[in-house]
Amino acid sequence: MKSLKSILQTTTGMGIIIILLLITLPVSTALADTAGPNNPGLGSNVTDIGTEAWQNPGNITTPDSPYATVTLYHGHRFSNYLEGTQYGFIIPADAAILGIEVKINRMFSGHPNAYDNMVSMVKGGAIVGDNKAITTAAWPTILTVATYGGASDLWGTTWSSADINSPDFGVALAANRDNNGNPTTDASVDTMQITIYYEYSTTTSVECGDGSPVIYGDSIMCVATVTRSTSDQTPRGTVSWTTAGSGSFVPNPCTLAGENGVATCTATYTPTAVGSGTHLLTASYAGDTFFAPSSASQSVDVVQRPITVTADPQTKVFGDPDPLFTYQITEGSLVFNDTFTGTLTRESGEAVGQYAILQGSLALPIDYNLNYVSDYLTITQANPTCSVNGWTGVYDGNPHGATGTCSGVYGETLEGLDLGASFTDFPGGTASWVFTDITGNYNDANGNVEIMISKTDPTCSVDGYTGVFDGNPHGASGLCSGVNDESLEGLDLGATFTDVPGGTAHWVFTDVTGNYNNASGSEEILISKAEAMCDISGYTDVYDTAYHGATGTCSGIGGENPGTLNLGETFKDVPGGTAHWSLTGNGNYNDQTDDASIVISKAEAMCDISGYTDVYDAAYHGANGTCSGIGGENPGTLDLGATFKDVPGGTVHWSFTGNGNYNDQSGDASIVISKAEAVCVVNPYVVEYDRLAHTATGNCTGVVGEELIGLDLTGTTHTEIAGYSDDHWTFVDVSGNYNDTNGSVNDEITLRAVTIVADAKSKAYGQVDPELTYQITAGFLLSGDAFSGGLIRQPGESAGTYAILQGTLSLSDYYVITYVGANFTITGVRYFYPMLLNLSGLH
Repeated sequence: MKSLKSILQTTTGMGIIIILLLITLPVSTALADTAGPNNPGLGSNVTDIGTEAWQNPGNITTPDSPYATVTLYHGHRFSNYLEGTQYGFIIPADAAILGIEVKINRMFSGHPNAYDNMVSMVKGGAIVGDNKAITTAAWPTILTVATYGGASDLWGTTWSSADINSPDFGVALAANRDNNGNPTTDASVDTMQITIYYEYSTTTSVECGDGSPVIYGDSIMCVATVTRSTSDQTPRGTVSWTTAGSGSFVPNPCTLAGENGVATCTATYTPTAVGSGTHLLTASYAGDTFFAPSSASQSVDVVQRPITVTADPQTKVFGDPDPLFTYQITEGSLVFNDTFTGTLTRESGEAVGQYAILQGSLALPIDYNLNYVSDYLTITQANPTCSVNGWTGVYDGNPHGATGTCSGVYGETLEGLDLGASFTDFPGGTASWVFTDITGNYNDANGNVEIMISKTDPTCSVDGYTGVFDGNPHGASGLCSGVNDESLEGLDLGATFTDVPGGTAHWVFTDVTGNYNNASGSEEILISKAEAMCDISGYTDVYDTAYHGATGTCSGIGGENPGTLNLGETFKDVPGGTAHWSLTGNGNYNDQTDDASIVISKAEAMCDISGYTDVYDAAYHGANGTCSGIGGENPGTLDLGATFKDVPGGTVHWSFTGNGNYNDQSGDASIVISKAEAVCVVNPYVVEYDRLAHTATGNCTGVVGEELIGLDLTGTTHTEIAGYSDDHWTFVDVSGNYNDTNGSVNDEITLRAVTIVADAKSKAYGQVDPELTYQITAGFLLSGDAFSGGLIRQPGESAGTYAILQGTLSLSDYYVITYVGANFTITGVRYFYPMLLNLSGLH
């Protein structure tokens, strides 16, 4: 609150009377409050920004002139900080800062406009928070107050009472001006006042339940207590409740009630999930007109809800499907429409007996502590299914008996079946089978089946002989076997034969076991003449100037000579011929005759031909190489084909014509001529602005120094003043023999430099100033251009020397002026002496 002294200092007349009347009435000290506006106790220039220093910065500590000022000009457009500190605030230690408002009374004079560059708060001696500079509107030309921040604006940072009360708390301003010409701009600041908005704090406490854990689905009472830290008011408003777990509050929010600075409200909390088991419950006071918000939290343990279910007992016959397993809730209850999931199961097993009914997948949400009480499923015995068969078949030497199985209710094969006796010999017998259950789940069973066995035939495999005469006796071969592939005695294979044409072997099988029938048959023994083994080969190869014919031999049995061999003719020339060979047998072997081919083909000359690959050089290029024959002889005529000069070259078709001993050949060779690099020289330019277009110069040359067409410099053409870095030029080849290329140069069109020299002037004291004139001593003006403005001189009328200044004399933006001053001289007072008159006769 403002002090009475400050109120009296800023109020006059009737306002004083009204204020005094208000002072005499009881006023709450707990209202949200303001402090200020206060002026700084210290003004400083701080060089953290800009280049131009504020003059007399201490003038901002008191209103009205003189002011803190800074002069801004071309090339020096930005000021340092003008910083105000030591505002002398005394904010209560428990107050919460709501907002900061800054009012700056400022103006400017001269040309061009002045603007805000930075307006920021100072905390602990450092620039902090938002920059609230008004950069879109120029300063006024008369003192005008600009407002920054406000009652709820914290300037993008946080504040404590200690921050505000510190002598290092304050505000900083930096100014700048337009970049427009050389005249100066003077920025002035009268005051930098600050107002602080704040409110009083509270403390909130919370108490939920009696400290015992809360069961999921049950409720506890929570009490929030809000207590003032300062003032004589009692907090009002509401408290909102939140939980870090899952749950609900009723009511939410609750409304505070109380007196003497302490207010309470209650809400019922019901946890809707156990979660981590600890719920952090938070009461948040929203604040009111007098007090700031506050909050408090309490952790409450939440435990699972207990519930007991008991299984119902069940029975079934072994092999039947399980009945539905059911249960009852015997202790506790469900809440929030929660339901069971899953089903009961039982101990595994299908044998007769009792099996515990298990909880299985039966479950409740994690918020429950489920206690399960078991019971039993009872399984009674079932009858087996037995299928037993006898056997009927031919004697096979193996024992035979009944076959079959006994199966259970699931189709499983049961152990305990005895199929009775087995029989090997004719006529078989009766098998008595008995099933004795070993599982305990089935009844015993029994019965009889017949086993009938009859005689069988033997299996006789007898082969004759067919072959070429080899001097050895030959007869039938074979054997008779039984049902188990055993070899049977009693087989007579008959006669054997050595000479051509052989004969007939009569075989007889007489059974000695009594289990097989007798058998007989006949097989032919065939003997024919032998063939000599002749291995005769022709000849196939490339012409080599030598004679070639058939090669090989004929041999008899055991390597004996079978007769006379004639290999036929030989050949030297292409294409060769046919050699007719013959064998005349010696009586033991057949005669033989056949042909063998003698194939002589043309030889290939050795041709080594290569193409050409290189960069364009303005010369003709083609294939090169040679062809050679056997022993280095000349094989024929080689034609290397065409030549090429220009990119991309081409394909050379070469041919070789053989001389009769060699095949003709031909092929292609690539002549690859790649583009050369042009040599481009581009010259940049630096010229003064003259309203004309300027273009860089240059040329591109080829491999023999020829000038090439295709250089485009239009990208370097400019008229206006500027530095043109990376002006792009391109070379596009039109001959096809050079690569396109490009590059850039740095061109520049500069301001026109003009030097003017002021003419020295003088006058006698008391006379009117003569016209100030000047001369152009370097450079010249373009047609139609002219100076504007005029020279001035330093002020003063006393006798002495005064500098002649450039003043407002200027040219358009295309020029840069170098001004050389001169002196203006005022000579001393000219005295006039009156004539001496004889005044003695005058009366």
